[in-house]
Amino acid sequence: MTGKRQRQGLRQGVLFATGLLAWALLPLTSALAGGLPATGQTTAYKARNNGDAVPVSVPDDGTLQRGKTLRYKLLKDGTIEDKNTGLNWEVKCSNCGGLHDVVGIDVWSGDGSEETIWDWLNQINAEGGKGYAGHNDWRIPNLRELQSIVDYERVGPSIDPIFGPTVSNFYWSSTTYADDPAQAWLVGFLFGDFDANGKDALLFVRAVRGGPK
Repeated sequence: MTGKRQRQGLRQGVLFATGLLAWALLPLTSALAGGLPATGQTTAYKARNNGDAVPVSVPDDGTLQRGKTLRYKLLKDGTIEDKNTGLNWEVKCSNCGGLHDVVGIDVWSGDGSEETIWDWLNQINAEGGKGYAGHNDWRIPNLRELQSIVDYERVGPSIDPIFGPTVSNFYWSSTTYADDPAQAWLVGFLFGDFDANGKDALLFVRAVRGGPK
């Protein structure tokens, strides 16, 4: 099944992020009750206010840098721990040809004749007999969890390199779009935007585990 998934990803190529547009800016809350995570943006930008001949300093995100600083740790099992949320994340690889190859893509829900992200997840949780990195409780992240690892100081991809190779494209969340249940929410790792798309689209996916319930 892995080989089929790999070949399918190579045939389909990359669904360019410019083909999907973010619909709205949803408030992002931390998985911890202690506060919001930072966006990762550290560059301060100026604005030209009314009456200002030149751009002036403003209390923008890069100036204030509010929220918990993005902090990650590479664990001995090869996965990544988010020190703010307590979530553990899958690390991708390039040209490895397996379940964790960065080019692998799947549909969210199919017609019964094709592999889905849930088939892939079952393989992750059975990998090596005990599951990936010795754990069998991996899952598809919900929208807010997936948004939490976007780093808005970076572009293409907008994520810390500690996560391994990441395609600058849209990744599935487990969150269905309520206005049209045939669609699910995606997070784009080119710019850090998000959108909803039909569940029959071939897109990327990254597994997560742990965190507060």
